[in-house]
Amino acid sequence: KKKKKKMLRYVMSEAMRSAYGQGLSTPKRAHRGVWMGKRIATGNRITFSDKRSRRRWVPNVVRKNFYSGILQREVSLKVTARALKTIDKYGGLDAFIMYSKKKLLEDSDVGQELRKEMEGVWEEANGKKWNASVARYLSRKVYLSLL
Repeated sequence: KKKKKKMLRYVMSEAMRSAYGQGLSTPKRAHRGVWMGKRIATGNRITFSDKRSRRRWVPNVVRKNFYSGILQREVSLKVTARALKTIDKYGGLDAFIMYSKKKLLEDSDVGQELRKEMEGVWEEANGKKWNASVARYLSRKVYLSLL
């Protein structure tokens, strides 16, 4: 009986820590673009007289066309401003999709499909299996040698 109570407390505490408890939610439309973990946040709009009404903070999502050198075609994606900054930091869509960690694309079905497609094209062209960690290491080594 005590184990059941402990388990119930644990489950309830985990539920309270979930995204719902924090006023965050990941909508289904985030799976159709690259939002990089950004979510819709909810809270209260508070007036000067301390009246409260519910409101939402929605991520800055834009439709953007990127050219993929690996796929030899243009790719249209819905991305957040944060994702645009990160894509620019990586040096383009191909580098972002291929070299980024899987956690950045875990909410994005489109991003995961693009990665699989790009890996397939790369493997076909080079005749060996794509290894992201080795590729990251080699690209970093080349970058450091340029400094």
